[in-house]
Amino acid sequence: MKPAKPEQQVCTHLRTPVPFADALDLERGLLAEVCDAGTGQARALVWRTPRAIIVPRGLPSRGYFDKARAAVEVLGYPVHERDTGGDLTPQDPGVVNLSLCFMLTGQEASIAHAYGRLTAPVLAFLRETYGIEGHVASIPGAFCDGAYNVAVNTSKLGGTAQRWKLLGGEGATRRVGVLAHVALMASNELDGAIGALNAFYAASGTERRIERARHVSLAELIGEDRAGASHVAQALSAYLKRTLTG
Repeated sequence: MKPAKPEQQVCTHLRTPVPFADALDLERGLLAEVCDAGTGQARALVWRTPRAIIVPRGLPSRGYFDKARAAVEVLGYPVHERDTGGDLTPQDPGVVNLSLCFMLTGQEASIAHAYGRLTAPVLAFLRETYGIEGHVASIPGAFCDGAYNVAVNTSKLGGTAQRWKLLGGEGATRRVGVLAHVALMASNELDGAIGALNAFYAASGTERRIERARHVSLAELIGEDRAGASHVAQALSAYLKRTLTG
């Protein structure tokens, strides 16, 4: 049974894990609502999903995909395709996902600005709630590495992605709807997940491998008693409801 469509509010928190396909549907609906509104308040969805390996759009068409999928499914990691590009990422009920939808116009319609809109409240949440001084950086050796990881020191704490819907205009009148996503590693088990990622790569015939030492979870930073994913998700949702503006 699919979860109900979120009401139009600043932040919706799904308190129990939902199937990944349902989470994608809710993200698409949230982006459509923001685009239909045209301007105004950003909207957020905080959610978790069962354990899986998430692959970028188009990867299932590759010739090696079935063999690689079988290699991780036997380890207990189903494989799902997402709407965005990038690389393999793990999911788990211990991962807290934030999907943030908003409008950008004119010169603000840039990849860097969109990631800034996503990561600024996340970094502020980590600092104000847990005393963690994070930053945005590339972490070579991390899964799905990019320039806008949420990092603590030299370790990846969260991965980011974004998808745009072009709404018309050029130059100063350009308008886009943005779905930006961050997956924060709260209390998920990293060793098994990274082992599954590397099994996928090995079965696909590539030499790429992910380094466990390049990742950190909130549980490792502040202790398991404070970093339970359900509690972190609730705290993040409450923080966004207090602070998020259009």
